[in-house]
Amino acid sequence: MIQVMWRPLSLGDIPTIQRLCTNNSYRLSDYSLPSLLAWSLPQSQTFFRIISDIPLFLSKRAEEDFLFLPFCHKNITASLLSSIAIDSGVYRFCTVPEEVIGEDFEQFFTISEDKKNANYIYRAEDLSLLRGNKFIAKRNHINGFIKTYAHQGIETAPISAATAAECLLCLEEWRQEKISNGYAEDILLAEECLAVQNALQTIDSLNWHSILVRVKEKVCGFAIGSRITDDTFALNFEKALLHYRGLYQFLDREFARSLASTYEYINKEGDMGIAGLKNSKESYHPVAILPSYSLFLREKWKKVQHNPSPLW
Repeated sequence: MIQVMWRPLSLGDIPTIQRLCTNNSYRLSDYSLPSLLAWSLPQSQTFFRIISDIPLFLSKRAEEDFLFLPFCHKNITASLLSSIAIDSGVYRFCTVPEEVIGEDFEQFFTISEDKKNANYIYRAEDLSLLRGNKFIAKRNHINGFIKTYAHQGIETAPISAATAAECLLCLEEWRQEKISNGYAEDILLAEECLAVQNALQTIDSLNWHSILVRVKEKVCGFAIGSRITDDTFALNFEKALLHYRGLYQFLDREFARSLASTYEYINKEGDMGIAGLKNSKESYHPVAILPSYSLFLREKWKKVQHNPSPLW
């Protein structure tokens, strides 16, 4: 077997990988190529290699490296994943969808549910129309926003390379607003801002879908998302200045409206175990919450000399 080395994921690699990943069926948001690249950061860099036209991804982190499931592989087995783990020298898989885990997986892996990374799934039509009593509060927030700021001029538009700098200014103001409201200026906030910056820097290069909102010609909010499967789209980043009351609800609806004719579902990712974020996501009435699991290869298998898998 020829050893295929891991390489850092870069913008130039995406077209080749995209050609191999057209049939992805995993609906968890981490299985979005633009998102993987955006979250490839100095503290958590994403690496990849391609074996027999199957892309494999590895996240190298200070605390512990982990693998993703092989993209677009149609026959995921516990034996296959154990071979990948042994061959890679990395014994943990993260963001594993529930439907992949078969009855024999516990023979090979310790399985744990990662509840803070469960993904919230919504009907795009629900978010775009906000019909019924259950969404009355959302409609009231939107109507209040429009009533307050319509005379100043409210504008929506896709983000482009030409307007990305305005969004970066909005991102920095959002960050300062978070800190002034008591949010810790920690590594999580820093990494999130870096990931958003990466997305904005590739806004025209990758298959991002985006929208910005201007009030009085100033960008005060924006949303960026990416395709996961044929029927599901991820809202990867959504930032709005809090002092524009109702802006988040308005931005969320406009983003959904721009997708509702093409995608049935919108994935708003996880709540990271944050109570306020959990309440916000639940208030939009998800139609499903997709569990996310981690797999840890059992010690006895780490010592087994495996045969080359059919994957390669």
